[in-house]
Amino acid sequence: ELLVELLAELFVELLAELLIQLLVQLFVELLVELLVELLVELLIQLLVELLVELLVELLIQLLVELLVELLVELLVELLVDLFVQLLVELLVQLFMQSFVQLFVQLLVDLLIQLLLEL
Repeated sequence: ELLVELLAELFVELLAELLIQLLVQLFVELLVELLVELLVELLIQLLVELLVELLVELLIQLLVELLVELLVELLVELLVDLFVQLLVELLVQLFMQSFVQLFVQLLVDLLIQLLLEL
């Protein structure tokens, strides 16, 4: 009877130790699983933040490139308009100068003719 009691106690102690080991193992596995999930969430969050940052930088770069392109186009348009305006003014001046020369020449010719007739 004493032997049975001792064996029963030993069996209960072994069961208790096994149960404790299993509980510790389960707790450790749960902790590891939670840590892995947290790390994965943090990595995903970091990747999303990096992607957003990169997209913002790319958008800014594209906007700057577009602005520069638009400014260059506007500058070219303005320069062409200015050139055309200057060319027209020059042609008008040349025409007026030629017209005045012709008019003066005609007057001189008329005066000479009048003088010759007198």
